[in-house]
Amino acid sequence: MIFTGDNMIKGIIFDADGTLLDSMHFWLSLMGNTLKKYGVNLTPDFIGEIEYMSPYEACDYTAKRLGLKITADEMLAEMAGTIKDFYGNKVQAKPGAEAFLKKLRDAGIKMIVATGTDTPLVSAGLERCGLLEYFIKVISCADIGARKNEPDIYRAALEMLGLDKDEVIVLEDALYCAETAVKDGFRVAAVYDESEKEQDKLKSIADFYIEDYGRAEEFFEKYIR
Repeated sequence: MIFTGDNMIKGIIFDADGTLLDSMHFWLSLMGNTLKKYGVNLTPDFIGEIEYMSPYEACDYTAKRLGLKITADEMLAEMAGTIKDFYGNKVQAKPGAEAFLKKLRDAGIKMIVATGTDTPLVSAGLERCGLLEYFIKVISCADIGARKNEPDIYRAALEMLGLDKDEVIVLEDALYCAETAVKDGFRVAAVYDESEKEQDKLKSIADFYIEDYGRAEEFFEKYIR
């Protein structure tokens, strides 16, 4: 889709982990620590194999791929308490995120969260960080039945916003998610997170790049009336 003329937006579709919540380090550490119990080291190549998967799919793939004597359900159950505690009691917002959201709300921008992590966990994390109130809804890939290498979740979020595609921008920190949205005709603003190693490629496909929410004045100048 080619956008011409007015750049202004009326709505934003936000990713959560790595975009609003400083949580990507937690997931890598958790999987790494879990696998160590079974004598397995989490290598960069292996991370690349599971990065598109939901937590259940990643656990199932890992158990079968490595021949572990544990099922995906057992692995998730082992991690469940740690995950719930992290989102409910420990997760932090990305620096400057709340002020950024408040400014968007004050400008009348409608906002929704579209996440790959289960809705109850992300909702708990956003509430802990004082961010949940800014969004009309939180939806997850599990709710939609498709991962973020497919555009279904962005399309569902767009419908819930009640806006046209050219009135919305997607904020994502992960390259593969940004690629999915771009290929489906969405504008994308990339958000820096250290977990994404291909920042140059992310920048090259994004309409806008946010390195720091605290220094995002140009985003408002470009997209917000």
